[in-house]
Amino acid sequence: ELVATLAQNNPVCQMAVTESGLISLLLEALHTSCVDNVLVKSVYALSCAVKDHEEAHEDFVRQHGYSVLVGCLKSDVEKVLVKTVFFMGNLCDSHPTANQTLCEAGVVESLASFLSQEHAAWHEHAARTLLTLANQNSDCLKRCQQSDLNLENTVHTRLKFLLQHCGEEAAEEKDYCTQLLSLLKK
Repeated sequence: ELVATLAQNNPVCQMAVTESGLISLLLEALHTSCVDNVLVKSVYALSCAVKDHEEAHEDFVRQHGYSVLVGCLKSDVEKVLVKTVFFMGNLCDSHPTANQTLCEAGVVESLASFLSQEHAAWHEHAARTLLTLANQNSDCLKRCQQSDLNLENTVHTRLKFLLQHCGEEAAEEKDYCTQLLSLLKK
């Protein structure tokens, strides 16, 4: 948690994290640890260290960070999923190459699967990340539109649920779903 706190929006600390090899250690912890809190804090620290810092992102890529991150989507720990999907969304926003990498790694399918499950508040991040992927990458949009994924129906069902059962607290998720449906119908 200390690494995350220090590195968040702090380029000097982000560079220190990169130069000290902490990105590699954090990725190793994600790959090998079975302790939920270690996993959650490692994703959080990586997210803070890499966000908006090109050298840290390059180190993350060199260390196969994307494949480790994709592996985190298989976790049964909700907090790991929340942090991972949020981190992926930030990566897509700031690094155009992230979109293609994540799409090729099957992230679209994982995110679509989350949206088909019983609603959880963190699914807002899954909807946002899917929307970002579809908006910024034509291959991702095509994958989202493929009939075997049934994403249009999934998002429509999710939006209907949100409109009927959720109030203002789900406003952003409703907006992401509405925008995603519009893209899927093109």
